[in-house]
Amino acid sequence: MPTDFSEFDWDLAVFTNRRHLPHLEQDGGIHFTTFRLADSLPWEKVRLWKYERDQWLLANPPPHTGEQLRVLCQLVPQRVHKYLDAGHGACLLCHSSAQDIVEQVLRFGDCTTYRLGNFVIMPNHVHALVQPITGRFKDIAQAWKSISSRRINKSLGRHGQLWQEEPFSHILRSHQRLEAARQYIRDNPKYLPPGTYRLGCGSLA
Repeated sequence: MPTDFSEFDWDLAVFTNRRHLPHLEQDGGIHFTTFRLADSLPWEKVRLWKYERDQWLLANPPPHTGEQLRVLCQLVPQRVHKYLDAGHGACLLCHSSAQDIVEQVLRFGDCTTYRLGNFVIMPNHVHALVQPITGRFKDIAQAWKSISSRRINKSLGRHGQLWQEEPFSHILRSHQRLEAARQYIRDNPKYLPPGTYRLGCGSLA
């Protein structure tokens, strides 16, 4: 467990909006992020889930109670994770060459720009824990997607959009949530055949 892990504090957090999704940033915070292939989720479902989430946020502005946070998590993230695990789309990340590229990109800035924790490369999405050291999480995530997209497209001889525009992410609010996220990542591929996923961990052990 990292000794410099900052438990979530609304007084220290910065609430921002990027495109369609609200995000929280906090110095020392650890993000649990999910970024997914462009064909892994039908846009109609994502739009409906976001609308329902936005309506709930209008009726329930922050700060939120523990029960409200559980409800908020069910409105989008839990739905997304369940749908992704069903394996929709072409599942290009089953290819070992694509897995190599994603892992190299995730590890590149470890210990310099951020600390990388547990991660799993699933057939159509990626889960990762990351603690920014310099800059903001949004810039780290954008670099991961931009670099890996170019390299994977070249490796697989394809063109066009690889990733969905925005990742789903949230700051872990306690040591208990951090441990739960680590366990979720480790358990995520347990029903998949060997070689169709990749587990790893960086310096945030």
